[in-house]
This record gives sequence, structure tokens and C-alpha cells, in this order.
Amino acid sequence: MLEQRRLQKLGYSTLMVSLPRNWVTQMNLKRGDTVNITSDDEGKLVIHPSLKVLKSKSRCIIHAEKVDEKLLGRLIIGAYIAGHETIEIRTTLAEFSPEQLEIIRKTLNELIGVGIVAEEVNKVVVQSFLDPSKFPIDGLISRLNLIVDSMRDLAVKALIEEKIDYAKQVLDMDVEADKVYFLATRQLLQAVEDKGLAEKVGLEDARNIIGDRLVVKALEEVGDYAQVIARGAMKIIELRYFNSEINAGISEMNERAKKIGALAMRALFRHDVESANDAIIEYGHLVEEDEKIDAQLDKRQIPAIAVATRIKSVTQSIKQIGRYYTIASEAMINRSVETSADIAEVISEE
Repeated sequence: MLEQRRLQKLGYSTLMVSLPRNWVTQMNLKRGDTVNITSDDEGKLVIHPSLKVLKSKSRCIIHAEKVDEKLLGRLIIGAYIAGHETIEIRTTLAEFSPEQLEIIRKTLNELIGVGIVAEEVNKVVVQSFLDPSKFPIDGLISRLNLIVDSMRDLAVKALIEEKIDYAKQVLDMDVEADKVYFLATRQLLQAVEDKGLAEKVGLEDARNIIGDRLVVKALEEVGDYAQVIARGAMKIIELRYFNSEINAGISEMNERAKKIGALAMRALFRHDVESANDAIIEYGHLVEEDEKIDAQLDKRQIPAIAVATRIKSVTQSIKQIGRYYTIASEAMINRSVETSADIAEVISEE
């Protein structure tokens, strides 16, 4: 609702305006609290409470007896991502089942900054000890990219060098990737509600929250596809099949996927539109490499259907990794035309 307020003079040269009472009450502000004031290119001022004022605690109670074990784990993760300070898992039964206890502990091991503060036979209380302002979103994205990029590289290396241990390492690394992914998603969702936090973690422009959410999800998918490659490599090694020509093609695809990822991250962190465009172009070459391997498979150079299927899953996964990295590039290109820059001018028209 539009309100008009008259400017009043305070002292010799300062002008002041009062804040609407309803807004002050809604934001739980009191005398002595601070507010943050930002301005945009159009001359608008935006006032919002500081991080300290908006910091509030919430408790989420999950009723374990109403869901199965898999959904219980997902609900715990969901409560964490939603930003609840306390997560309480209860059951109306006499005690948790062994399966429920196992999934609770396994899920908590996938979350950063939480710990069990109380535990009974039918209740577990989990507390968050995170200071969200200490985790800039660019740092989390960079960390997640380093993990999933290593997973992809190691998975392909497992296939080329016939090292099952490398593939197993990839599957183990997924836990660390999930930890960073869940924390990054939590940060982004909290930034939507808390402008003070958004500024502290590098999200001054609210529009970037949407783009970063897409990037974080894309990187999580990269990690998932790296696991598919690792499992495919393990199966191919067990079947004792080696084809130097096809492996050379897979290595080439892997190098292109790595280049796409590097270009995409450069574009995102350095606001480099040319790198973003180069990543998308490079993805076209990756698709061509995939088609070459497909042609080899279609010629039935692979005698065993099981091997051919696994090889196909590996090449498709590398291609999908390249595609998900281009999402980061597309997000950067979109940002480049949100406001005026060297390559595009934005003019507001009444």
C-alpha cells in the first residue's frame, strides 16, 4: 500500500521521515535498533532490518511414526534447508525403530553445523550452530564445484586406468558434496527472507538468488552424474573389457567437460560474458564427441550388450555434466542484461 509522508527538518541540514507503525511492529523493531538502507540506479531507497534484528529462531517437529525411513531423512534435510534452528524428531511409539535411528544419524552426518543436544528413546533434538553470515555463497559454490569436478575426473580416470578404488572414492566423495549443497541451498533460502543476511553473503541483488539456486542445483546434478560414471566404470572393469579407441573418445569428452566447467565458473565469478558464451559453444563440441562414440557402438564394435550399455551411460553422463555447467553460463548471460553494462544498455521507460 502506497503511503505518503512529509519530510521534516532535524537540526540545521538533516531531513528525516518517520517509519510506518505497522511495518515497525511487523519487523519487531524498537528504539535503538538499526536498519540497513540501500539505493538503486533509479534513485529508490530500500529500508530493511539488519541481520541482528531479523535473526529469529524456529523449531520444526517431525513425527517419525507418520512416515517411512526414507521420507524421514528427507524431512530432516528439508527442515535444515528451511533454516530452522531446532529440529525435533519424535515418535508416539515406545521408541524409535533401529531403522529410524540409523536414518536419523546418517542424515545428520550429511549436514554441516548441526548436532544432537538431547536424545531419548522416543525423541531426538537437533540444534543448528551455524552463523550464516560466515558462509558467502560464492565460496560455497566454488567449494561445491571443486568437489564435483574432482568426482568427475576421478570417475573417468577409474575407467581409463581400470582402478575400481578410484570409483569407490567417487561414491564416498558424494557425502561431502551433499553437505555443501544442502548448506548452500539453506543460505539461499534464508537470503530470500533476510536482506541483511543476503548482503553479508554476497547477494545484494535479490535477482541473483534465483540464478545461484539454479547453479547450485546444477552442480549437485554434476556430482550425481559423476557417481553414474563411477558405477559404470566399476561394471566395465568387472566385465574385463578394454577398448583403447573408445576410451580415447571418453577421455576427450572428459577434457571438454572439464573445460566447460572451468569456463562456466570463470563466467560466474568474474562476470565474464565471453567465457559464458565459450562454454556454451564448447558444449556443442562435446555433443559431437558423444555422437562419434555412439557411431562406434552402433557399428557393433562392442560384442557384449552389457558393456555397450555401460559405456553409453558413461558418455551420456559426461554430456549431461557439460549441459548442467552451461546453466551457470546462461545465468551469467542473463545477469549481464539486467542492468546497463559495456555490452548492453538498459533504459527505463515510463
